[in-house]
Amino acid sequence: MRWFGIGFGIGLLFLIGGYSLGLFLPATYQADVSRVIDASRSEVWAAINDYNDNPISGRMAQKVTTLESDSKLAEWIEDIGASQITVKDLERQGNKVIKREARDSIVPLYATITIRLGDRDGKTAIHVTNETRINNGTWHVPLFRLSMYFTSSLEDGLENYLDELEADLESHKVADAD
Repeated sequence: MRWFGIGFGIGLLFLIGGYSLGLFLPATYQADVSRVIDASRSEVWAAINDYNDNPISGRMAQKVTTLESDSKLAEWIEDIGASQITVKDLERQGNKVIKREARDSIVPLYATITIRLGDRDGKTAIHVTNETRINNGTWHVPLFRLSMYFTSSLEDGLENYLDELEADLESHKVADAD
């Protein structure tokens, strides 16, 4: 019984220490990912703008709901179960650049995602930048900051997004071939 108490105490110390550390970590994080995709720029652009098939939150998205918008720019909600992410297009430059904002409904987390497309030897070069800010405001903040600081979760999320985008494009090629 004594060892259980010692183990519990040490675990509690780590939990409190980690949470406290999270309070003092930076609020802003950035990740950049680049890739060349074997598809035309117009095909990649269409896939990026098909947020029902290719949501920003990737596999976490359980449901995507389009919102009515006064502007010509798209706005939607990605339901990820425990929370919802509201995503809206901020800026578009032809089929070369799209800038999006994503806001979490629970954690004061704000992300600006910029996707740039270019041509490379008949393929499409894609570069994605995610700048995320996690403001103070809820008990979740230190945990999210710990995760961002000590893992590559932001970069991994962008890699997963591009993996799924590429898989979606590939599935359309296979469907067109049939």
